[in-house]
Amino acid sequence: MAEQTPDARPLVIIPARFSEDASALRYRAEVAAAKLLQAVWDAGGEPLVVHPTAPEPEIEELADRFWMADAILLPGGG
Repeated sequence: MAEQTPDARPLVIIPARFSEDASALRYRAEVAAAKLLQAVWDAGGEPLVVHPTAPEPEIEELADRFWMADAILLPGGG
């Protein structure tokens, strides 16, 4: 867990999802649903979208990448 100041928002990591084309970019992109980001913000958190890795990364890799996070939000499917 990251050290928090009294008024700091907890950092909530949200893995991005791959999109074959993002309307404004015309290229493949990594995106997150705006409603998820807004829900985390409204709940008092600071959402941080991160690059997704292999389908089954090693737990040590995740611990090294996300050491600063207070929480990780794993969105479900459609």
